[in-house]
Amino acid sequence: MLLLIPTNVKHRVDVDYFIEGENLIPINEFPLEIASKSGLIYEVIRINKAKPLFLKEHLNRLLHSVEILSFPKFDLEIIKGLVYKLIDANKINIGNIKLVISSIDDSSVRPYLYFIPHRYPSDMQIKEGVKTLLQYDERKMPQVKIADWNIRGRANNLIDSEGVYETLLVNSNDEITEGSRSNVFFISNNDLITAADKDVLSGITREKVLELAIKLNINIIYKSLPVNGLTSIDAAFITGTSPGVLQVKRIGDIKIKVNNPIYVKINNAFNKLQNELI
Repeated sequence: MLLLIPTNVKHRVDVDYFIEGENLIPINEFPLEIASKSGLIYEVIRINKAKPLFLKEHLNRLLHSVEILSFPKFDLEIIKGLVYKLIDANKINIGNIKLVISSIDDSSVRPYLYFIPHRYPSDMQIKEGVKTLLQYDERKMPQVKIADWNIRGRANNLIDSEGVYETLLVNSNDEITEGSRSNVFFISNNDLITAADKDVLSGITREKVLELAIKLNINIIYKSLPVNGLTSIDAAFITGTSPGVLQVKRIGDIKIKVNNPIYVKINNAFNKLQNELI
């Protein structure tokens, strides 16, 4: 399902409630600063058939981010309960929940949970692939899922103005590391190429793809692809909460072949895994 919603819309208004702390609050009282402030730890969880996908993995990564930034710790079981509480209160079957952790003081944090607009790829985009652009930006702390509205804002402007699905970040070494809200993989000579873990925010979908690739006996090369190497790849795809495993048909002016056999194997395996959860 593709929702044609501008990327600068920060929260869904077609719901009744969000959560602050442990309390359900009417959506018309939503504090917009929570959705636009940089430096906050967050996760985005996909809901399908009223079930949060890969919730355990998202919460574990959330805890990892909290530990790196020395935020006060909290009970993950409480957060888990709040996810289900928000789903039930809004009677939502499909969508994305954003979970934000705001530090109150040295000893406590306050969670915010709310539904955000999602851009799931259309059937045609899944079949034919999507267009992307290069964006010359890099995250300061790539291993922590933390809001950076400078990079995201520039990405949103490019996505909306150029009509592409995603931007791919390029570092100071002229290497492609990850997407503005996704991870990226390249396929070359039956090898799967993706940046080293230390250089990217490893998404939950990315981790599942790597696990599946190992099971499928696909060789993985951990390196960031130089921009000048784009003309020699066989295929490319991005991964993330909303796109899932989504092939790329164009990066800037460079056309990329789609329906690569390696991609098809991985995509089929991921879809099977996801269906098992719902």
